[in-house]
Amino acid sequence: MTMEYMIVEDEFLSFERLRGMVSELRPGWRLTYRAESVEESVAWLGDHTPGLVFMDIELADQNCFEIFSRTGIDSPVIFTTAYNEYAIRAFKFNSVDYLLKPLDRRDLAAALDKFDRLSSQSVPDYAALSRLISGPQTKERIIVGRGDSFICVETADAALFVSEEKYTSLVTFAGQSYIIDDSLNQLEGQLDRRQFFRASRGHIVNIKAIREVRKHFNGRLKLLLNTGGGAVGVSGLQGAAGSAGSDIIISAARREEFFRWLGGEVGR
Repeated sequence: MTMEYMIVEDEFLSFERLRGMVSELRPGWRLTYRAESVEESVAWLGDHTPGLVFMDIELADQNCFEIFSRTGIDSPVIFTTAYNEYAIRAFKFNSVDYLLKPLDRRDLAAALDKFDRLSSQSVPDYAALSRLISGPQTKERIIVGRGDSFICVETADAALFVSEEKYTSLVTFAGQSYIIDDSLNQLEGQLDRRQFFRASRGHIVNIKAIREVRKHFNGRLKLLLNTGGGAVGVSGLQGAAGSAGSDIIISAARREEFFRWLGGEVGR
């Protein structure tokens, strides 16, 4: 019987390498779909159940564990990851296999053999695995440059993260702005999701920075930030947090998710 499998991977070279090695090791298997993002995965898995899924953890749009909170996926998963040793122990404890990038053929062969042995057993609790992964990986400090030196900024002191053109800025509650190396996509998977929300393509906001939420046009929401001196727009943080003083707007499509987050319902 032909095994049908899916690959969730946004890097083309990594996808091609994995697909090629699987074809060599399991020539009778058939790749049925490749997804490059959480959104593509959620849409396809709503109507399909592959026999096995290879899944990258950090995708272009979100952390892959968002897929498990939005679908009823019960297929076995082999993750590809660059996470640290603690996370790897979590994978092993939960009987989920993993592949460290760059992928090695021997590691893949061992993972497939393990899948063959465990295929008749129950699927691991991915929600619990998500909590294990998210917990120790939460970023508590960010290294920023200041002149010719570097300093550490506590993430709890960050009111806002802003992406503008090719740069990402960390803006503190005191209104200080620092250019940082991490992209918003990277930060989204590293910050405490109870504390921070991806409000838009260009903004991640700290819940303590939100002073007021106002209704906006066409079902959207407008956020006013708390700087200690009242409710202000994004430009109130010394003009450092947005282009031309732009406001943070929650789209109508994300309105419900935002209110769930604001009320403490955080999907893990």
